[in-house]
Amino acid sequence: MRWHPLQLMILFIICLCTDNVIAQSQYGFNAIYSLPTGSFAGIASHGFGVNFNTKFFLGPNVALGLTGGYIGYGEKKDRISYRTVPVTLDGEFYIREEGIRPYIAFSGGFVLFTRQQKFSQGSASESEFHLTVVPAIGILLDLSRSIAVNFNTKYFFYTVKGDSFSALSPAIGLYYKIGY
Repeated sequence: MRWHPLQLMILFIICLCTDNVIAQSQYGFNAIYSLPTGSFAGIASHGFGVNFNTKFFLGPNVALGLTGGYIGYGEKKDRISYRTVPVTLDGEFYIREEGIRPYIAFSGGFVLFTRQQKFSQGSASESEFHLTVVPAIGILLDLSRSIAVNFNTKYFFYTVKGDSFSALSPAIGLYYKIGY
């Protein structure tokens, strides 16, 4: 049996919701600035968005998580704007165990990519799901036993109708820690 990425994500969410998690976990909210790169930079201007995520620490240096977000990009030409809704499974490796914690991460999942064109008397839009891969680097700064601030930069990459789209997306967020 071959597993579809969406099936794996649903299974992961079910496992997280039905298991008694005693491990350390974090829930966060991030504000995102996104700069289109490559061919995407030629058709879209910078974007802004938010994401919500959760992290479950398997050990002091390794975390798995789930992220869902929204990024809206401005018009660059032909009154066309773009929106993305990424949902990813995340793996993070932390260099240090407390205080200022730099990390590297890799995520994979899918993105709902929407293209909307405005006309003088209305608009038309089309949306499609695409697989995405997202390498990232960041710093998690513990402010207290229950609060942390996260600074990261993610590089979103996906293919739409044979064209490669990518964006460099720095973010800052606030996290609530449980089990510390």
